[in-house]
Amino acid sequence: MTTLNISQTSNIDEACSICLSPLTQRDLDVFTTTCRHKFHFQCLTKHIRAKNNQCPLCGTRLNSLVNILNCSSTITTTTTNKTPLAIRNVPIQEVASIQTIPSTNRKNTWTKLTKSLSNVFRLARPTSRISNSSGTSNASSISRPPINSNNRSFRPNFSNQNSSAEDLIDEKAVRALSARIQAARQQYQAGDHESPLITLTTTLEFGGQESTKESNIYGMVTLKAPSIFSNIANEKEIDELHVPIDLVCVVDQSISMLKVKMPLLKETLNYIVDQMGPLDRLSIISFNTQAFDRSNGLKLMTLENKQAIRNAITNEISAVGGTLIGSGLTIAIEQLRNRRTTNPLGAILLLTDGQDNLPHDYTSLIEFLPEDVTCHSFGYGPDHNASLLSQLAEQGHEGTFTYIDQVDAIGSSFGTVLGGLFTCIAKQLCVKLEFDQDYKITHTHTTYKYKSKDLPSEQLTFNMTDLNADENRNLVFQLSVPIIKSLDENNANNNIIGHASLQYIDTYSNQIIHTPSVPFILSRPNQVDPQSSLLQINHTLDVQRNRAETSQILKRAVEAHDYTHAHEIIKNQIEKIRSSLSAQDPLCQQLIYDLEQQYSNQREFKTIMTNMYRQHGQERATYSTNKTTSAAHYMTSGQERLKMKFVK
Repeated sequence: MTTLNISQTSNIDEACSICLSPLTQRDLDVFTTTCRHKFHFQCLTKHIRAKNNQCPLCGTRLNSLVNILNCSSTITTTTTNKTPLAIRNVPIQEVASIQTIPSTNRKNTWTKLTKSLSNVFRLARPTSRISNSSGTSNASSISRPPINSNNRSFRPNFSNQNSSAEDLIDEKAVRALSARIQAARQQYQAGDHESPLITLTTTLEFGGQESTKESNIYGMVTLKAPSIFSNIANEKEIDELHVPIDLVCVVDQSISMLKVKMPLLKETLNYIVDQMGPLDRLSIISFNTQAFDRSNGLKLMTLENKQAIRNAITNEISAVGGTLIGSGLTIAIEQLRNRRTTNPLGAILLLTDGQDNLPHDYTSLIEFLPEDVTCHSFGYGPDHNASLLSQLAEQGHEGTFTYIDQVDAIGSSFGTVLGGLFTCIAKQLCVKLEFDQDYKITHTHTTYKYKSKDLPSEQLTFNMTDLNADENRNLVFQLSVPIIKSLDENNANNNIIGHASLQYIDTYSNQIIHTPSVPFILSRPNQVDPQSSLLQINHTLDVQRNRAETSQILKRAVEAHDYTHAHEIIKNQIEKIRSSLSAQDPLCQQLIYDLEQQYSNQREFKTIMTNMYRQHGQERATYSTNKTTSAAHYMTSGQERLKMKFVK
């Protein structure tokens, strides 16, 4: 039987695992369950009112308390039976236990119970629990409390101690692998393939503007990453020739992962173990309201360690308890912050199918994530908090967010992200734009961060965390074009108004690469014929403008409180794409198709649109539901390969 603990606990270090506050607090009752777990009574009743009828820590059903709470909404008695109705409806064996309490204590227990219920649900105390002569009751009914929209700030407590369980990397072996990769790239280049360097191109909306008029036009910088020797290497060589990574998988093991979800999650984790090379390091952390280090730190993926982690996945992870995402993230970030040695790449893969028992703001936690590590989040099913997971990915150095709507898509979703990580060719990219005086950047249309004093500005630097093989990045902006003094005809037709340059770290060699600057060219004749080719809109830029604006529109729609207004925003964007020069482009047609989809409810709409605006804002593929197809435009060969290797 679940019993109310009348005496306050004396252990001041204990905390309620629902709200994470100390158990011992003035005016807060402590409740001990049959499974011997302690919670604030108010927190536990809120937990049950949210249709969670199991212990948040171990999953034991709380039948006694559930019955009491279900009946407490109509607390009443009759003149012939003074036993409260809530107690009379409890199963017989549980009533017998309650009745063993002396009458005075029983009265005090019931008083304390109803007082706690009143505190939890902010009710007026019943003026009488005995009906009047007319048979009507003065008892109040219990209603659901208002939801508090203010999220608690999650403040981590890091040990700042190096992990003795960490396997140290073999730096000599990493350098040898880097040399092998460099040799393979040179061989690939010698076979008349593209340069192994990232290429940079510049584009303006028009070829020219009259020198006697001011205007505002669109501009774009495009980064194109090369392929990586896929045509000359066999499967075994491709598996071996990826840059070593430190990977931490943080996975939800709460009670909601029962039945079919947990076996598929374990299968996915085993699949990840299989893909890791001997120089990669892996850590597996599972969480409910607590966190569990299943691998005992970052482990090199030797055959012995792989088997040990497989055993831990099979035998130690089980679905039980509530949800606290921060518990798992804290251990993951601590492991990565305290590394004594580091691989060239680092990432966190976070999966949950639910929300915290109480909402939290993890902004202060994610700020501790090392700069060379990205956080990729996965929300499974309809109950996760897409806004929170998307925010964690965005704040986690431009990681991806993936909405997984089907159980059997978990593996391919992880495979798609893993395929990108294994083919990362550049990190810490800086794209610098410099325009001549009076040509000023006025707006940007990209999710990537930029450095500038203020806009408008002649200079701007975009920063990106990484770039994978076969990927493109199109950075769209607007440019103010000034009136200038007349030029002679030769200079007017070849007028360089600015330059773009790129700097990044090559992940294979760990060297800083500087690419040659590329000019922006805009003709500035005194007059331009309206039919001149100089005034024809650049088709490629128009496609990317539609893509970038669609991403921004989707984010606005997701953040809109009014569902009708959100649909109106999207409807206007559809019409804008249809009226554009590039409306018939395959990507634009896919965007229109996806935007026209209908959703059964606002939650589904927001979740899928969050997934979509992240995909198009980053120009990076992740798993998509069958309602959207446009993100397939960004799928790379490396992602496709790892996705297809997952065998259900």
